[in-house]
Amino acid sequence: MALSFVLGKASCDHRQQLVMKIAQAYQQHPHDHFFYLVPNHIKFTAEIDILRRLKRQLHVNSDTYAQSQVQVFSFSRLAWYWLKDEPIMQQPNISEAGLALLVNRILLKHQNELQIYGGEVHHAGFMNSLVTQLHNLTTGCFNAEDLQHILMQLPQTGTLTQKLHDLAIIKQDFDGYRLRNTHYLLDVLNETLQNPRYRAILKHTHFYIDGFADFSAQELQLITTFIHHAADVTVTLPLVLDDATKHFLTTGTGQTLFMQPARTYQRLLQKVNQTTTKIDNAQTSMVNPALQRLEDYWIQAWSKSQNEITTPHTIKHVHVWRADNRYAELRYVVKQIRQAVLLKGMHYRDFIIMARDLTPYENIMPAIFSQADVPYFNDKAQVMLNHSLVNFVNALLLCYRNHCQYQDVMRLLRSELLIPYFKDATDEVKTLRQYVDATENYVLKHGINGSDWLRDDDWQYYDHHEKITKKAPAQVQFIHKYIQKLLRPFINNMHAATTNQAALQVLYTFLDDNGVRLQMIKRYRYEKEQQNDLQKADQEKQVWNTFSNLLDEFAELLGNEPFDIDEFIALFKTGFANANFSQIPATLDQVLVSEMGVQANNHQVAFIIGATDDVLPRRITDEQLLTDFDRQQIQPILDHDHDFDDKFLPEDRNQQMSNEPYLVYRALMTPKQALIFTYPQVDDASDEKQLHLSPYVQQIKDYFALPIKTIGTIANNDDLTQIGSLRQSLSDLVTVAHQQLLTTKNVNTLSSLWLTIYQILLHNPAMHFLTKRIMNSLDYQNIPQNLTQAVVTALYADEEKVITDDHQQSVTVLPTSVSRLEQFYRNNYEYFLQYGLKLKPRDIYTLQVTDSGTLFHNALQQIISEFDKYDPTKVQQIFEQLINDERFKVLKQNQHMHYLSNALLAIIKQMSRLILYQNQQIGLKTVATEVSFNNNRHDYIPGMNWQITDKWGQTHHVQVNGRIDRIDEVKTAQHNYLLLVDYKSGDKKINYGLVDAGLQLQMMTYLDALQKGLANNNDIVAGALYLHLQNYVYKPNDLSLKQMSASQVNTLLQTLPVTTQLGKNQYQGLLLNDHDAELLHHLVTDQDHSMYKIKWTNKGALSKSGTDPTISSQDLALLLKHTEALIKEAVTQIYSGQLTIMPARWDNHKRTALQYSDYLPILQFDNALTENQYREIATLSLKDLLAKLRKEADDDDDSTNA
Repeated sequence: MALSFVLGKASCDHRQQLVMKIAQAYQQHPHDHFFYLVPNHIKFTAEIDILRRLKRQLHVNSDTYAQSQVQVFSFSRLAWYWLKDEPIMQQPNISEAGLALLVNRILLKHQNELQIYGGEVHHAGFMNSLVTQLHNLTTGCFNAEDLQHILMQLPQTGTLTQKLHDLAIIKQDFDGYRLRNTHYLLDVLNETLQNPRYRAILKHTHFYIDGFADFSAQELQLITTFIHHAADVTVTLPLVLDDATKHFLTTGTGQTLFMQPARTYQRLLQKVNQTTTKIDNAQTSMVNPALQRLEDYWIQAWSKSQNEITTPHTIKHVHVWRADNRYAELRYVVKQIRQAVLLKGMHYRDFIIMARDLTPYENIMPAIFSQADVPYFNDKAQVMLNHSLVNFVNALLLCYRNHCQYQDVMRLLRSELLIPYFKDATDEVKTLRQYVDATENYVLKHGINGSDWLRDDDWQYYDHHEKITKKAPAQVQFIHKYIQKLLRPFINNMHAATTNQAALQVLYTFLDDNGVRLQMIKRYRYEKEQQNDLQKADQEKQVWNTFSNLLDEFAELLGNEPFDIDEFIALFKTGFANANFSQIPATLDQVLVSEMGVQANNHQVAFIIGATDDVLPRRITDEQLLTDFDRQQIQPILDHDHDFDDKFLPEDRNQQMSNEPYLVYRALMTPKQALIFTYPQVDDASDEKQLHLSPYVQQIKDYFALPIKTIGTIANNDDLTQIGSLRQSLSDLVTVAHQQLLTTKNVNTLSSLWLTIYQILLHNPAMHFLTKRIMNSLDYQNIPQNLTQAVVTALYADEEKVITDDHQQSVTVLPTSVSRLEQFYRNNYEYFLQYGLKLKPRDIYTLQVTDSGTLFHNALQQIISEFDKYDPTKVQQIFEQLINDERFKVLKQNQHMHYLSNALLAIIKQMSRLILYQNQQIGLKTVATEVSFNNNRHDYIPGMNWQITDKWGQTHHVQVNGRIDRIDEVKTAQHNYLLLVDYKSGDKKINYGLVDAGLQLQMMTYLDALQKGLANNNDIVAGALYLHLQNYVYKPNDLSLKQMSASQVNTLLQTLPVTTQLGKNQYQGLLLNDHDAELLHHLVTDQDHSMYKIKWTNKGALSKSGTDPTISSQDLALLLKHTEALIKEAVTQIYSGQLTIMPARWDNHKRTALQYSDYLPILQFDNALTENQYREIATLSLKDLLAKLRKEADDDDDSTNA
């Protein structure tokens, strides 16, 4: 029995002490075995370092050195080494993914016995938590009997007893499998070493344990076996036995930095006779004096009161840097590493970048290191769950479960693991992408889904323009037939599978028959041979091997269970959620990127990035099944029962929080020469959240009075620290040059450094073209060029058509619509994109706003023209006839569309009821519906045509098309009035500022068309009104609904008088106020129950607050004249090729023409640029607008007379 310790500060060279002991023992016992145990993640670098030191210690002069008697292992690798000839190693190894499947099987087996976990069997997240809890119990040396023992000593109430009851059942079954898995091999090794044969071997075996601060109970039991039976055991601990630590060891209370290693030290001492234990102190420091002073301060800060801390000294080689954001922070750090390697003769392996949490940096890290041309190795575990093979298999299974939904089929195709044969294709993947893009567009446009993919017949669609049925394009048909050929037999075979074993066979056969494995081999070769990315190439092999092993484990553990697709998918996801890629460094000379923890002390410089207060110290969450509260109830039992002396659970949340300073301490002592803290001020991935320096770093900064250096800002000076790789320098050059253009308007004012860099980049063959292209872009302004006459003709000639004018002459005209012209005034350039270049967003098979509008119009047209009174049955019949039309079949597509269909029907019923009632009450007659003008239909209005001259002197004719939803006739004793009504799905009003600016031309143009069309009649065009089509939703205050039950409210709404609803569904617009307001008086017989917004005061005057604006016939003429001028001006500019990017903005900057634009990526509008400004629209009342138009008319008269 021999236990030795090597204690000392983390900065001291503990390893050299052990190497000296190994050399001495090896020389005395050259045939003995020597095992050097280190944490798994530093085993590779530790082995190289230990053999190098041992060679030097033994004075070996050869260039190479190998040593079979000295082995460097982690605990898990030690178990594999010792048990390689044992029966358990003949069993298949069960992976972490397989463990999740095993636990699922156990839960299914005992589901009826479990009190709290039985219902969680289908939850993948719970399965992961349960596997972790079982690991913790195993590494804590707890078996099912221990859990039962604890359970019997607890009050038999609460969830803890239920948890322990269930965990005992699960653990009993779980342990019975005697698994060959990393977490459980240590138990097997410990049992095996009790065999007399192994005990004899242990007598000639020496163990050296280095790099640990704590051990699990499982590891401690194994170390105890070594202590009792091995030749000797030496353990290093970064531990200083100062007064504070001794007090903690004696009383278990007080503050010390070394709580975690002190607990470990105490547990090991309890295994031996303390009088025979030898303690050596590591004395040789591996860090420079500055870092030694930092270490001394940190120990004092966490072990002494503030008044006991020694006076600070100045300190070098410790820095604090601040960047604007994470990208600038990491980019600057990598740039400094590159400069140090190129200019100071350092190596990339001399640097380590650490963070408490690397997650925010994972997405930006590859691009930054690649651009800097700096090799790096990120040792953080990467999960396989997002690999394309996993997504492919998941999509394939969902195609079976969900009956080939669009999203699942597209995921399958876009994985690019299924590659069909394309005749004469030189690049099959590129061809596949083109075919899949075309197919996705078609599928979205025509609502292809579900069984459509498996149909034998060709896909067809109805062409609304040509009114015929057409076949889908050839590319689309190819993909359709390919998917049908693949998925139909797969789905049929899956349907036939009754057990998991059968389903697994179908799945693997599909992948094998369709070349998925072959495609992954191609990817592996491409990454290895073409991209020279060995790590990514190896991942392709790893994920396939993991998948194959998972299938084997699935078949072994759950193969005979009944096949259920939901459980099958959940288990598949659970399996891969527990699978990680093995991380193997591609080269020895690379920057190590790691999360803070135990690291090899072979780095010269360490950067601790992301040193912000939200992660340092880390906020520990309680995510264990046995929570901290549960453990507080269990711990007294463990403390007072000697059966549990060698058993304990991992640290709870409070213990982990108290270890944060120690974790930081180990990170501080990782480098030998320099330590740099960096932090971003803004979290650019979280809504620009402000970040602050970690309180730990703030302590160090304040104590040593360290300045904070601002980094990452590129400036126009000769600071050489700004220089990076060629690609980085180009990026920085563009930034500086852009800054100069903004400030001095002259890129030639660059400093000599940046001018030199510019010349170097221009003369570099690899960078010349890119540099020239990017630098030329600095002069780019987002200003469109006007179109030439030839381009205008080419763009719009196909829209022109020949008509016969009033003089029976053939005239070429440009047909346009009011909505198009409004679009022109909203955004001139977007009009060009949409109607000139004919660009449009991808069609989606859904109920478009235009479709619902057409449905409303058609239904109301038929109802109003055929019925005088409301009949809900007839309204329903009309609606059902309409939705059978090809245009509206989308309303029968799914449950969501069925819901929309019912909502549309409710609106049509409500509005037709109100309209018919109101018309009947005031004697109003609808004389026409869906009245088109200038669309080859002259049934009511002849039309509107104008002649304009473009800037080249060319004459053009324009024809404005439109359709008036409804024209109502109101007959009074004196006159015959006509009102036009436009249906809207939203609550729309006439905005006179927009009318003035051309953004609301519709109502004025319709009034103008109606007046011109009826010029020879005696009818008076008397108003234009919007009607919001809605099924009004009543609020509690509307009808005093607060005290009613749901059924009472429903009954009330069903029987609500139509008069009550009239005021909630009112017209809004503009009415003529001539002839002593004759029309207005006629429209409103009951101003409290009317669809017209007309209110009278007690004195008989119009109320300003409750009435829409009214207008005289003279002012209306002025308004219509202004509208005609706007139409002519718009067409003139269109034919003159004038283009501007000046989107309209109105409503006090609250609304812009860009808010719902489909063309933002093309427009590239940036209001911060001087050339990109909004066209501001003033807010005007009708009175304001009329005053403005009168003034303009007067000014025109004055200029004419002059």
